[in-house]
Amino acid sequence: MANRPLLRPAILMERCLLGVPQPEGFSVRRPALLAVSEWKRVGYLCVALDCQPGRVSDGRATRVEAARQRAIDVALRGFGGSLDGTFVYPRPGEEVDDDVPRRSLFTRLVLEAANELRIDLARSWLLAASDDAIAGARIAGIPCCAIGDDRDRAPDDVPRADATCADLGSARAMIEARRARAVERAR
Repeated sequence: MANRPLLRPAILMERCLLGVPQPEGFSVRRPALLAVSEWKRVGYLCVALDCQPGRVSDGRATRVEAARQRAIDVALRGFGGSLDGTFVYPRPGEEVDDDVPRRSLFTRLVLEAANELRIDLARSWLLAASDDAIAGARIAGIPCCAIGDDRDRAPDDVPRADATCADLGSARAMIEARRARAVERAR
């Protein structure tokens, strides 16, 4: 039996946290560039998730999606970063099931990424901008950081995140501090 590679820690994030979609591209925010390049430097896989069940997955959407992904890749490479994967729902040609809750779709994307990229969910983080992503992280069993100043005031029926940060820069500092503490405790 062949040896399987060890599981690796990862930062999974909603793609909207990386920047702003443009008609034929994507404008990546500088804090996102710095955060991804730092996470890559310390050994995390970096993965983008995009769940938009209402979007039609036609030929034009596929071309725009490819242009946006290229723009993200070029911007990240310029800062020494990269994405190890991007998981999108719906995929080109995939039937969209409007009856499936969006949180379940996020769970599916997280588990697909974990399986394909051999991600250790216990040592990883999902950075979430939406309540559905937070709920999906909870279901998948991955620690979650809610991004945004108003995240502390989520409704009672929405699962709470493990941490809340204003932006990716503060999330990067929080994750690094927790990683450093875990390394220190292991000594």
